[in-house]
Amino acid sequence: MFIKKMCFGMAVGLMLTLLMSNSSRADSLDNVVERLAETVKKYVQERQGNKIAISQFAGPKSSAGRKIETDLVKKLKELGVGIDETGVDFDWEIRGQMKIDKGIGFSFVSLQVSMHDPQGAEVKGFRERFEEDTEITRDDVIAKIDNIGQGATPNPPSPTGSNDSPAGNENPGTAPAVTTEDVQQAKDRVQDAGAVIDNPIDVATLTGTTVDLAKPVADATGIDGNANTQTGDSGSSTRTAVINPETQQKAFAAVRQAIQQAVENPTFTSFNASTISASQSSPFRLTVEATSSVQSLSYSPVSIREIRGLAFAQLQEGQLYQVRISNSASFDVGVELMIDGINSLELCDVQEFRDNGKWVIPANSSGVIRGWLRNASTLDKFLITEEPAGVAAELGRIQKIGQITAIIYPTWDIPTDASRELKQSLTPQFQTLVGGGLRGATGKGPTENFSGATKTTTFGTEPLSVITVRYNNPDAPVDLPPAN
Repeated sequence: MFIKKMCFGMAVGLMLTLLMSNSSRADSLDNVVERLAETVKKYVQERQGNKIAISQFAGPKSSAGRKIETDLVKKLKELGVGIDETGVDFDWEIRGQMKIDKGIGFSFVSLQVSMHDPQGAEVKGFRERFEEDTEITRDDVIAKIDNIGQGATPNPPSPTGSNDSPAGNENPGTAPAVTTEDVQQAKDRVQDAGAVIDNPIDVATLTGTTVDLAKPVADATGIDGNANTQTGDSGSSTRTAVINPETQQKAFAAVRQAIQQAVENPTFTSFNASTISASQSSPFRLTVEATSSVQSLSYSPVSIREIRGLAFAQLQEGQLYQVRISNSASFDVGVELMIDGINSLELCDVQEFRDNGKWVIPANSSGVIRGWLRNASTLDKFLITEEPAGVAAELGRIQKIGQITAIIYPTWDIPTDASRELKQSLTPQFQTLVGGGLRGATGKGPTENFSGATKTTTFGTEPLSVITVRYNNPDAPVDLPPAN
């Protein structure tokens, strides 16, 4: 991305380490990339190589490959592995293929990786080494499939004599009937999948999903995340279920099933030509606004159209754009804004903001995120361009399909001297339920509009909603002929 800078004053604060959520104990993208980087490092050291080139990771029509490429380059540099950024000066090249599997009861993303020499021939042994190093990811998913399949039934005969599993779902909020053949086929696919990523939020981000997570959890448990009722408020009319292991399992299943359904049958709700949400009942909405050119200072809402259930923004080369998040809930929220799967605070020099990764949008208001936050006083505006410069050069190659994703989390205030019991009672029921007992992480985040203010708050680890808009990036210029 080409960069245009704006400077503002901003106070900087301290933030505690973000806690891992229950759902994050699934195999995450971070874990898989870390294992891949370690495998590459060992292979390079054993063969006394010098530089690695990272090819684009092919996959579904999203910008997930850019996210994987960027994270891998970052991790390899941390491990001291040389990275070729010219595309011609390397000893080996890493190539990847990403696939989405709808699984049974939950979706997952598989990642197969190979190494090639400068002539394009695959290096024998690397693929097998990586699969050995990531075997645990497949074992974990197979165990989950076995758990889901404990109640599986033999395939009922169909009128045509086929073994198709029943597609009906008589009980809302529950998964369709699972057959023993479904279970075995799902396990077979996992065995051939390479590394497996099944962290629900990673799956939603990598697949470019739009999904309301608060509603299915409320339907399954009676606890409404959008009400943000505190755990200690036992007399609230919105609390109709006791939080215990049984309701927690229902909540986990509801989250996974909601994401699976969103992957299989993508949809979103339009409130006008340019504003969308994950559902009609969700209090969180997203609008993309853009200028007519780089020189223009006036932003206008961008039309969003539906293509096969996906939201597409009509952005053009040379436009600056910004993302408006509307929050009609009665509580503040933290928003992770991802561009091509990369957090908009990823490049911030302020470690606390970078680790936290969330902007604060106050209750009953809307906030505008205008670009990549670079430090306490500098913002790089979002711009549609084909030039591999500035932010684009730092974050890996731009892919044809761009992706804007807002992941929205609850926040709440807790006194700094609060006891453990008080902290627990002030934690929203949704966080206690879906977070598996974790109570979030307290810290400061930049507020909406980058107006110079920060807010100290406690951010939830479990999102209420994910909203994604795609757009087309212009084709990159061709400076060199393809390598032979």
